[in-house]
Amino acid sequence: MFEESPEPQKVEEKIRNGFNTFIRAKNITGILFVCLGILLLIDNFFDNSPFEFGKVFAGALFVYLSVYFYQLYLKKQNHYILIPSYTFGGLGAGFLLTEFLFFIPETVIPIGIMFGIGTAFLQIAYSNLTKRWSMLIPGGTMFSIGLMIFVSESDCCETLAPSIFMFGLASTFGFVYFLSTINDKIKTDWAKYPAIVLFLIVAMILLTSISKLIFQIILALALISSGIYLIQKHFISQKNDEESF
Repeated sequence: MFEESPEPQKVEEKIRNGFNTFIRAKNITGILFVCLGILLLIDNFFDNSPFEFGKVFAGALFVYLSVYFYQLYLKKQNHYILIPSYTFGGLGAGFLLTEFLFFIPETVIPIGIMFGIGTAFLQIAYSNLTKRWSMLIPGGTMFSIGLMIFVSESDCCETLAPSIFMFGLASTFGFVYFLSTINDKIKTDWAKYPAIVLFLIVAMILLTSISKLIFQIILALALISSGIYLIQKHFISQKNDEESF
């Protein structure tokens, strides 16, 4: 009496097929030509044009290249093709955003590039985490650089930029180490050492930025405690050697 609703998998497959059809090179080329033609007319007939046609053209070209490489990835199923696709996508998005949204600074362009490359590496890693876990490191590094650039442009948080970068690296290595605790096939127990060192560096940078005196006091206490521990350990081992004789 009532028609059965299509299965979720079939609906998802139809959406995916529709999207793949839409992003075919011919469709995207036609859409770009129409948009660029309209923008060129506006640029020619209006003296006070709110945008530069050159930047819009460059942004559209980069978006086109991004879609082209993504289509190539769908065809070849080679995840490494995502690197140029997402890189061009971030670059094109940066150009278009800074041109049409005037409150967005031009520093969003390198941020878009870093986030694009980082996203590509992360997707490559998650495509086969057991074999490609190493792709997490460049992915996390790119995101850390992007966040550092973003924070460095903020007037109130500019001094925190180095800490943000180091914290991103530390978190990346920490996550790589965490994978070894939940998957025996991933041998990344070594990653805890750079993670610890980087977290300590972040703590030192933050303490120094807050108060140089506090940092020096904590460093002095840490050195004294370490010295006492080493001396005590030496005396205990010496005493044990004497008793053994």
